[in-house]
Amino acid sequence: MEAVRAFVKHCTTSKTSVRRKLIADLNAAAASGELPAPAVKLTVHALASTLFRYSDHASKLAVENALEQLCSVYGSTAVQSLSNVLEDCCSYFQSPESPSLAKSALTAFRWSCIAVAHSQPTPLFLLRCHASLLAATAPIQGSKKAWSSAVRRLRRLWRSRPELVEECGSCLLSGEPHLPSLCLLAVLTEHCRGSGGMEKVQPEELLAYFSKVVLASRTTPPQAVVATCGPLFKKMSHQQFSTLLLPATLKCLLRNPDELLEAVAFVVSVLPIDCSQYAVDIMKNTTAHLSSNRPPTRCHALSLVSSLARQCSDPAPMELVLQQLFTVLKKSPSGKLTVAEHRCSVLAAIEALTQCPLASASQQHLATKAVEELAPFIKQEVHTPTAVVAVTTLRQWCPLLPDSPPSKVLEHVKAAVGGKTTAPLLRVAYLHCILELCRGERAGLVSQFRPALLQCLERASGSSPQPAALEEALVACHVLLKTSAPDGTDVPSQLWALVDSDQLVSPKLISSASRESKQVLLCVAEGVLCSESYQLREVAQREWLRAVLEVTLQALWTTRKLAGQCVSHLVQRNSSWADILLEGVNKTVAKGDFSAQSLLHLLWSLATPTHPRKEELAVQSLLAAHHPAVACLTSGAWEKFLQRLEVQPRTLVAQNTDELLTAVIEKVATQPGICRRALETLVR
Repeated sequence: MEAVRAFVKHCTTSKTSVRRKLIADLNAAAASGELPAPAVKLTVHALASTLFRYSDHASKLAVENALEQLCSVYGSTAVQSLSNVLEDCCSYFQSPESPSLAKSALTAFRWSCIAVAHSQPTPLFLLRCHASLLAATAPIQGSKKAWSSAVRRLRRLWRSRPELVEECGSCLLSGEPHLPSLCLLAVLTEHCRGSGGMEKVQPEELLAYFSKVVLASRTTPPQAVVATCGPLFKKMSHQQFSTLLLPATLKCLLRNPDELLEAVAFVVSVLPIDCSQYAVDIMKNTTAHLSSNRPPTRCHALSLVSSLARQCSDPAPMELVLQQLFTVLKKSPSGKLTVAEHRCSVLAAIEALTQCPLASASQQHLATKAVEELAPFIKQEVHTPTAVVAVTTLRQWCPLLPDSPPSKVLEHVKAAVGGKTTAPLLRVAYLHCILELCRGERAGLVSQFRPALLQCLERASGSSPQPAALEEALVACHVLLKTSAPDGTDVPSQLWALVDSDQLVSPKLISSASRESKQVLLCVAEGVLCSESYQLREVAQREWLRAVLEVTLQALWTTRKLAGQCVSHLVQRNSSWADILLEGVNKTVAKGDFSAQSLLHLLWSLATPTHPRKEELAVQSLLAAHHPAVACLTSGAWEKFLQRLEVQPRTLVAQNTDELLTAVIEKVATQPGICRRALETLVR
């Protein structure tokens, strides 16, 4: 009893060594088997009070071992007390908005495994606590590590007591619907499938339980729970889906779409069957939600359409689905869609159908139908942002068209690009469509659009062109360069005259350009600087390199990879450009206007082992590689840069001591912190 009193009195201590000694004394007292029932209950409650106090692994493991010993020695007394504690714990983990509780939930779940292992038979309330604590460690709610650890512990429990598998399944399925139990049933199904014991669970009962708990729910089921139910559908047959899930799915899409669309989208995405024969029925109950007034509902409806498209390989139903979407777009059952967001949502659903895994001929036929319907809609659309979305949808369908695209579509694109009343944003979107239309074997089609492309170049060649006209010209240059002959002999002279000036790389244009336009600028820069048929003036080369540097140092992660490839190709083409780029890097670093991740990516791209003056490049990169923002991302950035250059740091410092010290001393007044870190690296 003295050990129990000491632990109850000092269990809140923060010293790990003291905790472990207290628990060791407690284990010694419990091992004797002489503790009275009140003392056992007190000890279990005292150990349970450490759930949110102990965060280190050693203390948690000591508490777990103590509970294991109490349940082994004192049987039902300790198990019942621990079960009551776990039932109280479940209330702490009800909120899906608390990911930080996942580790504590994992600890409580491990305790529940101890209680289940020592209770025969296991009561339903304990199994439900067991399931609830497992659900609290789900990957979306907490961390993947916590979930994986919980599943491993659960499988160890079932391997030690195989009879628990059938007991868990029958007990949970026979009780009242309990949402967290789906997590436990899903792991149980995967365990039985892996161990060859599927006769212990009935797939039909599991699917019926899922339908009752999730698809018949009147509230939104936590996505953390639904996302763990994938194993329930791994071996599903068409008969099981059509009889057990499809009726409930169609019903819930009509009754509770706002609450259940996300769950239905997940179920469709993990089905192992071809859903073509069910696509039309599902879409009948889904298309109306694409024009819902609630943005989350529209988003989840679009997710469902995307999931369904990836699961269908029969062209006939997909053509009917496409027709359904265009019917809603042009005139929904409740009248014409007057809200721009609603039309954009339907257009996004039409774009999602490009993901259908159809045969080549069927895909081309579906793409032809889509672009023929989109062209007249775009012509009638008066809201420019919506028209841009529609043209972007058209652009996604263009790569799937046959080698001879519909003439109506070609004429429509040609007229839109050359039209004087076409909005600049819309013309840029059409120019991207031309690029997709003229790829591969359809490259010869560019001759039909050449007059319109040259008009875009002429509009940007004036004395003071607008940024919109420059952006159009930039995309037109990209189209002409991409579709030109490998030797570049068919590139028009107007393009070279424009890129030889500094209009397309003006800071004003770059600052206002969209992400996609910046990516186009990188492609154009690589094309004109690496051209074999035309040599830019040295001043123009520097301007284009400055633009590449400016875009690269401010690039988001979506543009960073393309920027790195562009810089690598430029440096391989002309090693002197690496010096110009590094000179610009040092100036930008002094101002502080850059993305640290982009700077690091740029340094890796500049580190080419074939550079003829690698030592000079290493000296120039010294200060940039020691910027505090770069140091936060990776330690020893300069040493890694030298390693990529295949230069030995000690040899470099010994042979270039004066140059390195001069580079540091020149900037010590303006950048003292960077210089201090650089000197620390040099003297190591």
